[in-house]
Amino acid sequence: MTAKSAKRRPTPQSVRLPPTTQTAYLEVTFRHGRPLAAYYYLARLPADKSHRTEPAGHGILVDYRADGTPIGLEITAPTAVTLADINEVLQHLGHPPIGAEDFVPLGNAAR
Repeated sequence: MTAKSAKRRPTPQSVRLPPTTQTAYLEVTFRHGRPLAAYYYLARLPADKSHRTEPAGHGILVDYRADGTPIGLEITAPTAVTLADINEVLQHLGHPPIGAEDFVPLGNAAR
């Protein structure tokens, strides 16, 4: 054993957590330059799948996991929905509201 290897400390074992989408984000789908649909992803695990979908009003559908946890908002009328509409649904679900900066893609789509 050399002096250098004698000073080496054992490396701590790390715990690997499952990957997750830590923050919510908005995705807008365009066709021929016009918004066709939008989806607001809530924090979730990559393997999460929608088990059921329920209407929430304002052209918004909520996707839920099998255990009842909401995982996203389907926005079926992206040019008609408002920031207030989305935040009303998020508040009802117990999620924080989104800010105007996160709504920019939809706001631009509505023009």
